[in-house]
Amino acid sequence: MSLTHEYNLKETDIVNRLGESASFDSKQIFEIKAVYRYKNGKDWKLCSALIHRVDADKEEFIQEYNEDAFFTVYKKYSSVSEILFNLFEIGLPVAEKYPPIIIDEISHWEEILIPSTSSLNKVPIRHYLYSLDSCNYSDEQLIGYKLPHYSSFNEKLKEFITYENYDANKIHFLIEDKRALLDVKDEKVTLISECDVHMSGTLEGVDGMQHVNSENQEKSSIDLLGVTSVELWVVDKNNLILDYISSSEYKYRYQLEKAEIALEDLIKKKIESGETIDCEFKKFIDFGKGDSKADEIDRTVCAFSNTNGGDLIIGVSDNGEVLGIGEGIRSKYKTSLDE
Repeated sequence: MSLTHEYNLKETDIVNRLGESASFDSKQIFEIKAVYRYKNGKDWKLCSALIHRVDADKEEFIQEYNEDAFFTVYKKYSSVSEILFNLFEIGLPVAEKYPPIIIDEISHWEEILIPSTSSLNKVPIRHYLYSLDSCNYSDEQLIGYKLPHYSSFNEKLKEFITYENYDANKIHFLIEDKRALLDVKDEKVTLISECDVHMSGTLEGVDGMQHVNSENQEKSSIDLLGVTSVELWVVDKNNLILDYISSSEYKYRYQLEKAEIALEDLIKKKIESGETIDCEFKKFIDFGKGDSKADEIDRTVCAFSNTNGGDLIIGVSDNGEVLGIGEGIRSKYKTSLDE
């Protein structure tokens, strides 16, 4: 399933969908960054822009070089549709003598979903990119009175726009999609959503492969301890991806902790979690012929092998108390327990 799509943001259905994903309880502050270049010595031309919500406005920023200008302004909007109306109909004002940010033609935008694990505010973001006419200007130095020096225009642009796709000929419009998110804390992933969503995927680790399906999980929380590869995807009833954690997705690949997890730590965690359908405790084991405990263990192992496998931990009582393995049993192993 592709994470990149092309949409016309003038279409009513798309505007309504954006409104659902980012409904505002009150007017929200949006930061608007705009970069202009002086074209052919005649007029200023919009070269790049970034529009996104912020928690609080700051002091507006202006840097005007001879043929390059950088602005940061703050505006309040009550809805996504209000922003789009201004963007397409009357323009987003930036500063006097500079043209507003306006798109007066068919509005084809590329959409990229930024997962919550890669966004600054830890919520999924729909990143829309619109290609402007190429500026075709040289990458010259920036030199101005009482202004910082930059060895190249692109160096300054990358610092100013801050997002990965800082292309000098794009408008970046970012909308938070709060309908669902995968919250990662303390090596656990929790699905948070008040909507009708579905989470599925696979986990690979020391215990093999585990399939995840939110419909047959008592709690939408996944343990990542011991996991070496993760694929978790959240979709709505229209199969629209709302958030994800992926070890294979190139652009926003999730990096699992590389530290090696000791077998002892894994066993302790399983004991703390108690017995489950795929984990059983036995107080002791004996290899004597006719021993009922040995027969019981045989049945457990056979049951595991006929299902999805499991863990059998010897030396632990049913209530999780660690009893240890007696010396008599130890002597029957050909190798030490450390090996």
